[in-house]
Amino acid sequence: MDKPDQKVKFVQPTNTLKSKVGSGGFDEKDIERAQDALDNTEVDFTPTGKQLLSRLQGTINDIKSGKITDGKHALDELIYPLLQLKAQGGMFNYPTITLITSEILLFLEDIVQYVVIRNRDLFSLHM
Repeated sequence: MDKPDQKVKFVQPTNTLKSKVGSGGFDEKDIERAQDALDNTEVDFTPTGKQLLSRLQGTINDIKSGKITDGKHALDELIYPLLQLKAQGGMFNYPTITLITSEILLFLEDIVQYVVIRNRDLFSLHM
């Protein structure tokens, strides 16, 4: 009988991203320049933050009013501005925004997991 390892062909996938950017990490000078650019930016986060909060509030209102009824669509509409606020809060040194949005995203993830488990349990009861 053949040995199991003789029947298996191992295929090494190409690492496209690594071939494009190389390996070995980032040059310290590049990291320092990028951090300096962030620290000294003249970009004002306030208009973008207000726009994202407005979009989030609009989605919440649409969910409450019944304009958005599909759960996946509702989550997609909630998650996008939250992710943007989380990322940009971190980038522009607003740690409280990043912390709050991170917690909300974790809460939404817990809700999704609860619904999936509950639906699976309900489905198994009917089988």
